Amino acid sequence: MNKSFNGSYAEYCLVPVSHCFHIKRTTLSWTSLAAVGETYFTAWGSLFESLNLQPQDHLLVRGSTSTVGQSAVQIASKLGCRVTAAARNDMKFDLLKSIGATNCIIDDKPLSTSLKKEDKPTKILELIGPKTLIDSLHAVKKGGIVCNTGILGDIFTLKDFEPIKSIPNGVFLSAFYSNYPTQQTIDDIFAFIDHYKLTPLVSKIFPFKNISTAHVILETGKSGGKIVVEI
Repeated sequence: MNKSFNGSYAEYCLVPVSHCFHIKRTTLSWTSLAAVGETYFTAWGSLFESLNLQPQDHLLVRGSTSTVGQSAVQIASKLGCRVTAAARNDMKFDLLKSIGATNCIIDDKPLSTSLKKEDKPTKILELIGPKTLIDSLHAVKKGGIVCNTGILGDIFTLKDFEPIKSIPNGVFLSAFYSNYPTQQTIDDIFAFIDHYKLTPLVSKIFPFKNISTAHVILETGKSGGKIVVEI
């Protein structure tokens, strides 16, 4: 329901039928199911609808330690892609490698100048947003695509953006807006999860009575991943 309707954290609520999707087959527990939702839908849409990801691609995920970033790494690696996970520090490099990252790099300087020519990706999932978007456009190989999905950098617009000058020749810029899921997409996601036996990543689990604690951890950025509240 996101911000469109009240009741997202209610024990019982009446949800518009347009916001409900049927899960036809899954072996996931309720806790794991709760970790799929918009997180995997956003990663899935970014990768396949906006980046047209193919098994032969080299994908770089910028903001890879976020829940969407982790999901994207997991999905892309199962597809057969070479996956580079970029993060501000190496605290989660072991986790990222365990879920399929081929390589992990520290994202503390412009990738457009720090990446060697042979290490430049064909696709970049940009989850930091406008703060690093221009750099990402210059870090991808010619003919590559950059998809801006996230705004983790807390900058929401590009100041004085000049498309002709800011987008290198032969590079493509796309975006993904996660407000329009369809039943077909949900079916495709769960078919993929079932086929590759993916385990949705859950960092912390709280009972409903401790939902305020869950919010505090979420707001302070100490969750380390997806938080699930059990009813």
